[in-house]
Amino acid sequence: GAEAPGCANFAVGLGRAEAAGAPATMGFGLPIVNPVEFASQIAAIVIGGLLVAVIIRHFDRVLVLFTGDDRLHFTGLDCVWFSFFRCCGTCDGDWTRFLTNWPCCPRRSRGANLLKVIGQWIGITTYTIELKNIVVGDLPWDRRADFYLCVETQANPPMVTSL
Repeated sequence: GAEAPGCANFAVGLGRAEAAGAPATMGFGLPIVNPVEFASQIAAIVIGGLLVAVIIRHFDRVLVLFTGDDRLHFTGLDCVWFSFFRCCGTCDGDWTRFLTNWPCCPRRSRGANLLKVIGQWIGITTYTIELKNIVVGDLPWDRRADFYLCVETQANPPMVTSL
């Protein structure tokens, strides 16, 4: 039969739009909403929002849970070093040591990892330093006590030692 234009969804049973895989409608082009599915989606959004709020509120505790430390120890330069110079951890540059063993290389970089030397030269990676013979005096304490020295740098965890 012939149907009036725009009245295809009033057909009894499956209409042409429903038979073709289109969502079920209420007759005026409005989709039929499954209340159980709608409620579960709203509940998932609310639970997800609460979870994000708890993670933001207690970020330091979540960080301790996953890493064992209360801070992330990296900088933007660490990201550049790891991404571009270390190729996301796949190359450590040890293959360059044979290039620096030649007699034409300076003594301070002879046998060194050339990638690390270049990274130190342009300031992307760190230098290792040693602190020794540190003198601490004039502490305002006249009894026996334990004192500790804490050395903390930007991207490394604090190092604590007794005095």
